[in-house]
Amino acid sequence: MDLNHFQQHGYQVLPNVIDRGVIERVLEFLAADADDALTLLMADLGCRRIDDLLGRIDEIAAQPDFEKVPKDQRMVMSGHFPLETRLSRTLWMVPKLPRVRQVLEEALKHAELYMHMPPTARFVLPNNRHAAVPAHQDVSYNKHMSDFVTLWVPLVPINDECGGVDVFEGSGQPVERLDDTSQKFWLKGIESEGFTRRHCTMDVGDALLLNKWIVHESHANVSQRIRISIDFRFFSGRDASSKHLLDMQTWKVIDPGKVKTPAA
Repeated sequence: MDLNHFQQHGYQVLPNVIDRGVIERVLEFLAADADDALTLLMADLGCRRIDDLLGRIDEIAAQPDFEKVPKDQRMVMSGHFPLETRLSRTLWMVPKLPRVRQVLEEALKHAELYMHMPPTARFVLPNNRHAAVPAHQDVSYNKHMSDFVTLWVPLVPINDECGGVDVFEGSGQPVERLDDTSQKFWLKGIESEGFTRRHCTMDVGDALLLNKWIVHESHANVSQRIRISIDFRFFSGRDASSKHLLDMQTWKVIDPGKVKTPAA
């Protein structure tokens, strides 16, 4: 696959790179888990309807002691699947696809591949502004990896109503722009003025490849359906990580006690 746009601009939409059968199986798995997670959260917060839940999330997020809310509840409020779900090998169906590996080898210029564990699987309820990630660079959230690329895989069609990812063209150069890491949940949004915003609309089976420098943010979901997606982060044998990783040669998880160091 020609990744010239990615190499020049720091991002590229990859059409039809994910097998539709894999999308269907992973979506079925995640949709069921999203329903379970929301059911438990609604019970915990005393809500009977999704509309009531969104109002309750607004109230809780506005409280000064928001950090005291149990972490598992805060994660679901912001659209993150529980850790148990993200650790499932069902999600490995995507990186196991030969076409995905081909893209990653070309992007990273290396045949030895690793994946950060666990992937970040997310579900974004319509109009849940607390699930929107402000403008950021992935490098600021992933200091444990020396270098990496992100593959964002939506499991539903991404149009202007459902929303997805807005990228800021011209920002993909190797400069970290964040100067404030004091925020308590999402990092403070970084300045995007002077760059051209582009919403990456995508079909089921498409994926979005990002380098660690490109500024991007969530596009609001104003549709009537839940947006479900997965963020995978990959690095090559030349790079290192100090957190759990998946060795894509042996398909074994390596724990932080056995740090992956760069190959010679």
